Amino acid sequence: MYGLDGFVDSKSPAESRFLDGFVDVVRGSGLPISVTSRSGQPWLDDESDELRFEYPPLIHVGCQVELEAASWGNIDLSYRCDFVLSWILEEWIQQEIPVPKVVVEIDGRKWHDTQDRFVRDRQRDRDIYRSYGMTTLRFPHGEVMAWPDECAHMALESLAVAASMLD
Repeated sequence: MYGLDGFVDSKSPAESRFLDGFVDVVRGSGLPISVTSRSGQPWLDDESDELRFEYPPLIHVGCQVELEAASWGNIDLSYRCDFVLSWILEEWIQQEIPVPKVVVEIDGRKWHDTQDRFVRDRQRDRDIYRSYGMTTLRFPHGEVMAWPDECAHMALESLAVAASMLD
């Protein structure tokens, strides 16, 4: 829809579908949005060829974001998150208030269908929360493929809740 198919840097059609849905929902809400790939490449809007990085207020989507997290036993762990959503307001930046963020993971059966993987995913969610204060939303692949806009709305609402806690 927005020329973001290869932007996610993933072979998951559900991740591309979520990103398209999220951009659509944010734009429909009248909010500015920016997207960066794992390599830091900014998204260029195909319609205008202009950089979509309006600053602030802004909803930002980071794709395939690497995070370092501390686990039990002080072991440093590295995680790649499908998406990190951020809500940026100018006054928060001026006052050096941390920007609210939400992690979004799209779980397909190929990587997330065993009990061991289920437990590791939940440990990872706790590690990220403990290290960054970020909540993780997990959407099944089939749910994103069937209802991308509903998943996107839920993600935007979760980000709005995180932002409201700063007021």
